[in-house]
Amino acid sequence: MKKEEKKVEEQVLFPEVVVEGITIKPWSFGMLFKVAPLVDSIIDKIERKGINLDTDSLTLSWPVITKIFVCAADEILKVIAMTIGKPEEEISELGMDSGVKIALTIFKQNSQTIKNAFGLNPMK
Repeated sequence: MKKEEKKVEEQVLFPEVVVEGITIKPWSFGMLFKVAPLVDSIIDKIERKGINLDTDSLTLSWPVITKIFVCAADEILKVIAMTIGKPEEEISELGMDSGVKIALTIFKQNSQTIKNAFGLNPMK
């Protein structure tokens, strides 16, 4: 396979997304190890609050998103900062729409990794 073909294939499998001028890339294998303790904490908090996730499709409704942000705000901010390589203070200054778009983009890009790595089961 030519180098150009491999690059195009990787872009399809692991697309970068630009939100409000910020490039967001799916987690690398190494990044997974860095964010894993935070994601584990987020999942624990979600489970303790009894928040119902549809883990088959990993889709989130606005009420569920709001509950997750409320119960795991610190961890979510840290995951965003690590993923996009920006300081937490800078992320905190973003507008609400931009911050939510970035958080959801990170979640969507990595949802299969989250589901597989953390063995999520449907919560009732």
